[in-house]
Amino acid sequence: MPELPEVETVRAGLEKHVVGKKITAIKQLHPRALRSDSLNKLSIFKGAKIKAVKRRGKFMWLEFDRPEVLVAHLGMSGQFKIQKSNSEFEKHLRANFALSNGKEMRFIDQRTFGWLAVDQIEDGVPSLVSHIARDLFDPKFDKKNTVSKISGKRGQIKKVILDQTVLSGIGNIYADEALWYAQIHPEAIAE
Repeated sequence: MPELPEVETVRAGLEKHVVGKKITAIKQLHPRALRSDSLNKLSIFKGAKIKAVKRRGKFMWLEFDRPEVLVAHLGMSGQFKIQKSNSEFEKHLRANFALSNGKEMRFIDQRTFGWLAVDQIEDGVPSLVSHIARDLFDPKFDKKNTVSKISGKRGQIKKVILDQTVLSGIGNIYADEALWYAQIHPEAIAE
């Protein structure tokens, strides 16, 4: 599963190609591309101008010149690609967004664990992301508070640092590597 650094790489790549562009057409090609609790259909973004691409932990969202945002979670195999218009669709294309520059932003997901959703911003983040803790790249990340949260837990340290409400963006790979580097057994109690 993509973790914080991989999702940040996707976010930064999308930002270069889509900010300032309008969405001219949208095709949802798989029913599971859109999360069931989405506030609306993807078609709500037709004609919208993309203002920003943001991220918290493993979640990413596009902000528009309207109140709704497009939230994305890549799941296990989700990805975004920028392609030339009318180029051949990828085998596992789930949603396609035509852009005003003649290109397309494509959401591709082989294993269909990723999803898109229409949502609204609450306190600077989409409501679907509001329960997620700040991540290490967030300028408002509070190291002291996060360490306090971790040390106050009675569970195994690996499970605690995988808890996205404690510290977001960390998955199995980075948890294992960080604990190995720190010489902490993953089953050690966090407190």
